[in-house]
Amino acid sequence: MLQDEFLFDNNDGLGGYESGGYDENAIHPVDVNWTRQSKYTIPNNPQLLWKVSVDNAFVNESIVHGSFVVDRDRNIIVSDCDNNILEPHFGRLMKIKTNGEIEELFRNNRQLKSPVIGKNGCIYITTTGAIKSKGHKLFSILPDGNVKWEFDIDEEAYSKPVLDSDGNVYIYTYSDMGTLFSISLEGSLNWQRKFNSVNWYEPIITKEGLILIGLNVHHTLCALNKKGETIWEKKLGQGLGEYPMYLKDDGTIYACLSSKLFALNKNGEVLWDYMPGEGYVASTPAVDNMANLYLNLTDFEIASLNIAGKERWRTVVKGAANVPPIVGSCNKIYQESFMQRYPQYVSWVEAFTKDGQKLWDFELNGTIVSSVLANNNLIYILSNCHTYSKKGWKDKMNVKWEIHAIGDV
Repeated sequence: MLQDEFLFDNNDGLGGYESGGYDENAIHPVDVNWTRQSKYTIPNNPQLLWKVSVDNAFVNESIVHGSFVVDRDRNIIVSDCDNNILEPHFGRLMKIKTNGEIEELFRNNRQLKSPVIGKNGCIYITTTGAIKSKGHKLFSILPDGNVKWEFDIDEEAYSKPVLDSDGNVYIYTYSDMGTLFSISLEGSLNWQRKFNSVNWYEPIITKEGLILIGLNVHHTLCALNKKGETIWEKKLGQGLGEYPMYLKDDGTIYACLSSKLFALNKNGEVLWDYMPGEGYVASTPAVDNMANLYLNLTDFEIASLNIAGKERWRTVVKGAANVPPIVGSCNKIYQESFMQRYPQYVSWVEAFTKDGQKLWDFELNGTIVSSVLANNNLIYILSNCHTYSKKGWKDKMNVKWEIHAIGDV
């Protein structure tokens, strides 16, 4: 199992990513440069170990997944917001300790996106909210919840903070124009660059130090240096904004474009593409230590491809899955999915062998926002629970979010 410890790591730096400025001792410091591989094992027969519920608040579903991180002490850091349809709003950072105790770290009068944890233990987070599109900020928050510095990004952030190896913070904002900011570790502007497009997802940084950013309007993948200068551009297709690109250790880029999965070399040239016979690709892949890919399809399926993009197998999952699976160091795979039911949604976590044989499933009420392997045989799951009186957002009642800890007893 020592070998697996080197092959699998929750932090960035594995695969084709630059070893960034994230807390390397944190369990789950960020979801942006995360390879969907874990150094931990997936439970064999999970049971509910504990659950925490927070009423009259929810995790903003417009921030594309990954709305919690886990620090080096296994505390869960969640950004949540109020349930008011009209102003005013609040956003909070909440710390959930391993005994289930909840502490409010930080509060703002605007909703917040998902946090990331830097090497110095600081938490980086931006404001969000559809009603106010101007005056947004990036915060650097100390572990005790005090603000170290704040930076005016003005337009709403369309990405979570991305950190490079020097601790510089990259943020992409969008209103009428897209803007990529580079902000120093001390909170001052390095540079900014305008783009006439929304981006696919967060920028990512390769181990060669290139910033990759996809532009939807132009259907273009751009590679920039750390001064914001264009190195190359490739016209490819429209990106699906819920799915981060994946970087393999040899520089291969996997991206969802126009409902297909594309494999690109590190210069952005297409190696192959994959489209199922029915439906389409619903996420970028997780990749195991044998370079096999695992990804979601529409029609409630998960598929595995080999390194050349040929199908190995497909199997059915219980609900709609729209985030990549997770591969454990045990070479098992687990997948989260949900189903729209009334008066409540229902969700599942399901585990499979590397050959696609189902091992178990765990059901819970609500919609899973994200989940993470937090230790050997331990999974944390974040979900929103909405009860509806009728079919529609305006009839939403009894809103809360929950953290489930499941694992082997």
